[in-house]
Amino acid sequence: MMRRLAIAGWFALVAAAIAAAPKASDAASHWSYQPVVRPALPSVKNSAWALNDLDRFILAKLEAKGLQPSPEADPRALIRRLYFDLIGLPPTPEEVDTFVRECSAIGSRQSAIANLVDRLLASPHYGERWARHWLDIAHYADTHGFERDQLRPNAWRYRDYVIAALNTDKPYDQFLREQIAGDVLAANSKLQTPNSELMAATGFLAAGPWDFVGQVETRSDMLKRAARADDLDDMVTQVLTASMGVTINCARCHDHKLDPISQREYYSLWAVFAGVKRGDRELDSAATARREAERQQLQKRLREVTAELGRLTGEGLDLADMVGGGNGRGTGIKGAGLDLRTGNVVKDKLGYHRDIQVNRRQKPEWPDSTTPKFVQWIFLPDGKSPVQLANQTTASNLPPTSGHAWDAIRNGPLNAQVSTTLADVDFASAGHSILGLHANAGVTFDLAEIRKASGFTKLRFTAQVGFGASGTALAWTWRCRIP
Repeated sequence: MMRRLAIAGWFALVAAAIAAAPKASDAASHWSYQPVVRPALPSVKNSAWALNDLDRFILAKLEAKGLQPSPEADPRALIRRLYFDLIGLPPTPEEVDTFVRECSAIGSRQSAIANLVDRLLASPHYGERWARHWLDIAHYADTHGFERDQLRPNAWRYRDYVIAALNTDKPYDQFLREQIAGDVLAANSKLQTPNSELMAATGFLAAGPWDFVGQVETRSDMLKRAARADDLDDMVTQVLTASMGVTINCARCHDHKLDPISQREYYSLWAVFAGVKRGDRELDSAATARREAERQQLQKRLREVTAELGRLTGEGLDLADMVGGGNGRGTGIKGAGLDLRTGNVVKDKLGYHRDIQVNRRQKPEWPDSTTPKFVQWIFLPDGKSPVQLANQTTASNLPPTSGHAWDAIRNGPLNAQVSTTLADVDFASAGHSILGLHANAGVTFDLAEIRKASGFTKLRFTAQVGFGASGTALAWTWRCRIP
């Protein structure tokens, strides 16, 4: 009975609160929606204390309460307050001593303070200190991936945009426009802001939480739609909360009870962002091309150096490394693989494939033009028909297969491989290697190209084979060595 009375009392309080809540027409009259006007300066008794108009407002409130202003801070306390407030860092002992001397000179205290403030406002640390507040508003540190909690390797570009905007004193209206519609503004050739900066600014819309599971992984169309709706709601809420300080997401389900926002207006804003999706995009194609060219030159030089070292030491060539795009001496990408369906290089783990065309040789497609072409063909035989390879060579008399395969041909273990240990040796550890491939898959290497690049005229093939489903590993150590 007491519980029922308590619930009834709670409902009564809610009903009273709803009845007392301002209607939309009343909410529009709230002070926060009124245009900014310059108020008249208040009259004060101790006008000599007020050094500027802001001081007069502070002093008027103090006098109204019968309070007196605090005494001026001494130079040592003042410089620490200014440093921590403006750049978030303490001054050095030398900076403190210099400021104390400047303030000690007759009539120079205000000049010393003004000069110090100007220096701190010009410091790059100023933007770093105050950008944190806007990044909090943009929920920059929120999770990416829902329960997967993935990294955002390019998020720093938006962070640096905010820091630079504060350090260059960018006008606030321009600051907002660039973050909400930087990609649209980038098409305006009359703007002075670089396109790369405008594109980085739109990170504001993607800074919030993102449900990777609901957006990508789930197979449920209903869950995908729900995750997408939450994503759009976050964008709308983010823009209105950050720029106007209002709660708009209440109107997702009904007309707002406090702020003058209807459900129709909410979904009108929702439609504005309906074409926006999160993802990575190129900011400066020219700079990216330069970096890629430099990377390829360094990669080419690294392969040349490691090849020369290998010739001098007589070190063997690692075929697993070649599958990873390397020269057989460790320059390949660990974990990289060749997709049997397309020949493309893949880094993500793949699953079970039933859609591979059998008995078709596939040429690997390397995105890097400097990658050695040591891997000749990859294929999936069915064991019923021969596979035509290079130089009139065919692969025949192979055991029959299902025509299906798992994952890719990898420089490393396969997806979901249980173990990488064979005969007490972990072939995933340093000094060892694994060429992982499904039992149905096939791969050939171009020995002529390998001899040409390595300088070895005679090669000897050595390997250890294991199955890594349970207890033992699919640990193939493929190496070509000089006899």
